[in-house]
Amino acid sequence: MFRVILFTIVRKFSILGKLIFEAYKEWVKDKGTNLATGLAFYQTLSIAPLVAFIYIISLKTFGFQKTKEVILPLIADFFPPNFVDVIKFLLTREKGFPPSNESTFAGVTIVTFILGTVNYFAQLKDSIELIWGDIRDRFGVIEAIKRNYDDVKTTVSSLFVIAIFIMINGILPHPYLNNSSVFSFVNDFGIELFKVLIQVFFISVLYTFFFKSMPPYSVSIWEALPAGILGGVLQAIGREIMIVIVGSETDTSVTASLLSFQLWFFYSNIVLMYTAEFSKVYVFYKRNTTLKNIKSFYPKNE
Repeated sequence: MFRVILFTIVRKFSILGKLIFEAYKEWVKDKGTNLATGLAFYQTLSIAPLVAFIYIISLKTFGFQKTKEVILPLIADFFPPNFVDVIKFLLTREKGFPPSNESTFAGVTIVTFILGTVNYFAQLKDSIELIWGDIRDRFGVIEAIKRNYDDVKTTVSSLFVIAIFIMINGILPHPYLNNSSVFSFVNDFGIELFKVLIQVFFISVLYTFFFKSMPPYSVSIWEALPAGILGGVLQAIGREIMIVIVGSETDTSVTASLLSFQLWFFYSNIVLMYTAEFSKVYVFYKRNTTLKNIKSFYPKNE
């Protein structure tokens, strides 16, 4: 019995190793680094209006106090240190957040939302379509209108997933607040682990949503889930490494924080593009087929 279990485990890990290597080969072939670099640029523009969106949703739902004490610290846990300082700079150039000048805040948010957030999700969808070997024709007025509609629809769907996460976390108790580092020997280890699990869970859900809804061909939730979980784990590992690197720096200025964010955005999108490749490879494995057969026999994900 023990040998059977051991053999099964070894076999599963062997298959996983092969899939990881195949995904890496596909990532190199599709120039995943270039795709991640382009996404990182748009994410730099998108992150501030995304935080503004989260802030507004939370403020209207839970009020100022809970937004300040629960939601913003929760968001900060997904990013390198000094996250709130960077958002203050990107959105308002002010010392206070939320800003005192609501009209300026709204104007900057709308502009950066259009330039950054919508374009980020549009580029993400384009990148995943490229990975799957399917690029839609961009020429023609009708095609341009349809493409813009798809971009907005993709953005709204992604924001809906994020909004649900905000609502859930606003309702649940949060015993882990005010603990900023996983590598803390002063704070309770269980609380720190719980924080990491929340991060892994949310990123896994979000990535699973991406890998199910954005490929040009139909993909089930269960086919997208393994890549989503892998992405969540890799993102959590990268963030903890970033905490160690940035946390050891004596320069905590906004400029230094912005540089660390650029590095973080590049890493996180490297992970996103790699796990998108893994998702494709996993679908091939589960269906015992090839991209050519998928194009021939499986419906478009319209």
